[in-house]
Amino acid sequence: MGLTLWIDKNELLGPFLEKIFKKQNRGFYLCPNARDFAYLVEDLRPSLIVLDRETGLLDLEVLKAQYEGSSTMRDTAFVVIGEWEGLEFIQNKLGRLPRKLDPFEVPKLVEELVKIKN
Repeated sequence: MGLTLWIDKNELLGPFLEKIFKKQNRGFYLCPNARDFAYLVEDLRPSLIVLDRETGLLDLEVLKAQYEGSSTMRDTAFVVIGEWEGLEFIQNKLGRLPRKLDPFEVPKLVEELVKIKN
């Protein structure tokens, strides 16, 4: 599995997950908001974007504009934390993660979602 771009305002979970992913030699990049990350998608070319629904909804109009303006982003698989409600414009939906999750299980859960798609 390639790089995972994790978009989440949770100041505790994100850095903790980054350590877990990197300890397992998995690519991981953390973005704390959905306001300005399109350039990261273009530069880093993640294989997966994990978007916390609450974080996405905080900057929904900006998120939509970035999504519509980036063919790379539209071609990248998305996983949402929580529900898809409010984020229906995202077309390349891979799956979702529950709001309450065990951080140590996240790399495995993400990998299983990717395997299901492939």
